[in-house]
Amino acid sequence: MTGQNRHQASKPTDYRLQLIIDGVITRFTEVSESLVAFVAESNRGRHIWFVSNRLSLQDRIATIH
Repeated sequence: MTGQNRHQASKPTDYRLQLIIDGVITRFTEVSESLVAFVAESNRGRHIWFVSNRLSLQDRIATIH
């Protein structure tokens, strides 16, 4: 990721918002190790989540309540 991308990705955290990316991004993660690392790091947090479908999102939400 570039510095500008990291800056934009930090916005949800700065404003205490959540950003959820819903969908399969395999074709992008297959060619970018840095994206794989970003997704893994993001999914450990509470502000940016990558989920493959709505059921995954519901499961994720259930773990925070």
